[in-house]
Amino acid sequence: MSKTAKTLLGIATFWPILYIFIFIGIVGFMTLGMFASAGAGGEPPTAFFAAFPVLFVFHFFTILLTLSLMGFYLYHVIRDPSLDTNMKLIWVLVILLANMAGMPVYYIIRIWKRPDPQFA
Repeated sequence: MSKTAKTLLGIATFWPILYIFIFIGIVGFMTLGMFASAGAGGEPPTAFFAAFPVLFVFHFFTILLTLSLMGFYLYHVIRDPSLDTNMKLIWVLVILLANMAGMPVYYIIRIWKRPDPQFA
């Protein structure tokens, strides 16, 4: 896998974790804005409602990306000839049960640091 492909895969792998913080920040600011305008006797700001379609698109994209990455990483684990059966089972469980935390760990250990995999 080329350095560019590894970098793009890394960006995609770390995006869901970054998105959680972005989402919490945006929803937090939107909620504070809504409470501030409601406390002043006004209606909720239109930006509050206008942001929902944008958040929905990013949320949907992130969910699809996470599912796609899970499939990619599971395929990568299964096809990795340097892993024995026990390690394959452990990595499959890590990716399935702790996907957003497990996929970056697998990426760093098994993809980024490897010079040139013989597959994929």
